[in-house]
Amino acid sequence: MNIPAPPDSPSLKILLVDDEEMVLKATRDYLVTCFGFDVDITESGEQALTMLASTQYDAIIADYDMDEMSGLDLLSTIRKNGDQTPFIMFTGKGREEVAIASFELGADGYVQKGGEIRSQFAELAQKIKVTVQNKRTTTALQEQDNRRQMLFETMEQGVIYQDRNGIITEANPAAERILGVPYERMIGATSLDKRWSAIHEDYSPLAYEEQPSIRAFREGRKISNVVVGIASPLSHDYRWILLNSTPLYHDGEDTPFQVYSIFSDITERKKAERRAALQAERISALLELNRLSCESKERLLEYVAGASRTITQSLYSCIGVLNEDETEVTIHSWSPPIQMQDHDRKNGMKFSAKEPGIWADVIRKKAPHIDNSYAREICLDDRHQECNLRIFRILCVPVLDGEQVIAMLAVANKPGPYEEDDSQALMALGNELWAILHQKEIQEELYLKNYAIESSMNGVALFSLSGIITHVNPAFLSIWRFDSKDQVIGRSATSFFKDPEQGERVAKAIYSHRMWHGEMEAELADGTDAVLLASAHLINDETGKPLAVMASFIDITEKKESELKLIRANNLIEAMLDGIRDIVGLQNPDHTIIRYNKAGYEALGLSQSEVVGKKCFELIGREKQCDLCATARAIVQKKPYTIQKYVPELGKYLECTSNPVFNEEGETELIVELLRDITDQKNAEAALRESEERFRQLFNNASDAIFLHELSEDGTHSKFIEVNDAACQTLDYSREELLDKTLFDISTEYDRKIAPEISRRLIQEGHLVFESVHVRRDGFSFPIEVSAHMFSLHGSRVILSMCRDISDRKKSE
Repeated sequence: MNIPAPPDSPSLKILLVDDEEMVLKATRDYLVTCFGFDVDITESGEQALTMLASTQYDAIIADYDMDEMSGLDLLSTIRKNGDQTPFIMFTGKGREEVAIASFELGADGYVQKGGEIRSQFAELAQKIKVTVQNKRTTTALQEQDNRRQMLFETMEQGVIYQDRNGIITEANPAAERILGVPYERMIGATSLDKRWSAIHEDYSPLAYEEQPSIRAFREGRKISNVVVGIASPLSHDYRWILLNSTPLYHDGEDTPFQVYSIFSDITERKKAERRAALQAERISALLELNRLSCESKERLLEYVAGASRTITQSLYSCIGVLNEDETEVTIHSWSPPIQMQDHDRKNGMKFSAKEPGIWADVIRKKAPHIDNSYAREICLDDRHQECNLRIFRILCVPVLDGEQVIAMLAVANKPGPYEEDDSQALMALGNELWAILHQKEIQEELYLKNYAIESSMNGVALFSLSGIITHVNPAFLSIWRFDSKDQVIGRSATSFFKDPEQGERVAKAIYSHRMWHGEMEAELADGTDAVLLASAHLINDETGKPLAVMASFIDITEKKESELKLIRANNLIEAMLDGIRDIVGLQNPDHTIIRYNKAGYEALGLSQSEVVGKKCFELIGREKQCDLCATARAIVQKKPYTIQKYVPELGKYLECTSNPVFNEEGETELIVELLRDITDQKNAEAALRESEERFRQLFNNASDAIFLHELSEDGTHSKFIEVNDAACQTLDYSREELLDKTLFDISTEYDRKIAPEISRRLIQEGHLVFESVHVRRDGFSFPIEVSAHMFSLHGSRVILSMCRDISDRKKSE
């Protein structure tokens, strides 16, 4: 506070008014001589008014009883003119009513004439000094208050004052503007008022006791730089403020009597920050969606449902797919908050798109629909009598395939209004999703076509328009007796005809008639002759332009051979070659080999001529029959016999099955031997055993207690199937003792009561994390955190519970 120092006497200019000339001059002389005042004198009130109009005085001294204009009249006139110069009534009238009348008209002092002259003038001089000093002090304070009030009313920052009860007692215009609440509605309100809906930066509610002004009262200190979002009734959005709250104290008191809060509007800064963060999130969502492009359609839809909420700051989202005539929407993915509100919610729920509303509007306009004042309730299920999803803002965008709406993305209940960039971001996400799904459909279609070709029993080949082979399937190699595609790719198609002229005729027919079908004589890769049934046709693009030639081949040599015995032998051989990838051998009861299939020759690294007539064991370098021989057992038992054994000469595990073929007398005539390479299987079994051992070590070395038990259909919990070492140590039981107990044997009575509800939630969600209590052998109970997983094992529902002792954490809390 800037209070001026007591005025020096020479600086005071005085106007003295008295109609007694002698008294007037004596008073002036005394004030000038003894106190150094600058004194002007006049004998009339009218003259005094004239002098006041042209001269500024520090004080006016007037006699009460004057003829033309009394001192009271002069005082009244001066005050009516708005002049607040200090006025002292100096009179010989000692009546009390004169003093009262003087003060009522605005006099600043009253001095009575009479008595000892020096004391009288000294009193008058002192009264002048005190009155002028008080006036200057009051004026300075008023000017300071005016400056403070001007600053209060014109500053850009909002200011509010609250008393001990949190009631707002004062607010400046900036506070009205920033908060969007008129002054008259603000004064008398408290922070508990619903109009002050406040949130943290993460949009979580800001409780009353957490608000900076309330904390400043409670903690008795300044609370600085707190970012708060305040619901704005004008924009239906949040205004963001940077808030500082300071407690005020009366002298000598320890408890604040008032808190003043000063805050800046940082809404635009927050919006800019949020826009930048949202843009980053939107870019990240598109990148992550592309990274997940190899995932299943369900996983992609699930991700987009969640990402839609993130990039628009929404609470709810869903994805709907339209039927071909755009009359019905099938929901394919709900956001998690909707699923939590309705545990029975399943994908596949259908909505009509024909009725007037958002769906129909989006389909008709093929454009986004924003409604920031939706204010409706939606029933998630016809089984529910009450609507359980309240929507107050909604944004729905179409996903287009050309001019057709094929799907829609909808989000709802963003804290603030939806804007154009929200719809653009959502459309970009939806279009990217559909592009990925469309690409996946194309890839799946190509895969199926390719798989059909590659797995076809017919030989298939692709030729360029110039007649050069570009691709063949495995069956083609098998039919033509080639070992690899490298032997075929790049060759001319006509070179496969035994008669080159026939090849030329077929080529002309394909280009003339766009297809050809017939038999061809061919010489196979191994030099044998064959008759093949071939079919070829042009492959065209969407415009009908030829791109390539596709031909298929079936070996019909057997049909052309006349001798039944050869047909029978060839049929057996071809059946083995074309139908079985395992080694198939035909041998006599004395182990003499008649024939192997191609896999057999390849496995042995021998040709047919090197095999025929030799004993099977001789082919692998042995001199006698194997000790463990499936053929010998099959002959003795006269039925198929299978063994598994390791053949070191081949470095493989084989599963050997010998099937006896009997003659009319019931004697074994032939042995059909099937040898299957099970080396990978054996290695996998060994790896599985090793994996199981590693799992057992991990299971028992885990620091958390782990329990495994079944949950029956009627909700009964079985005894523990398995427990780890940590479980035994924690509960002070041996493994055998724990395996003879159930979940309820180590739980409190309260946990037994809530077990059915826990089981129900676990069945629905598959995974649940919750807190519980375990009871040790000695009855000591301790808190735990349980992470429970439910899965199916051999047709039974099994619960895996990982339990962590949280005693220390509870103590710290």
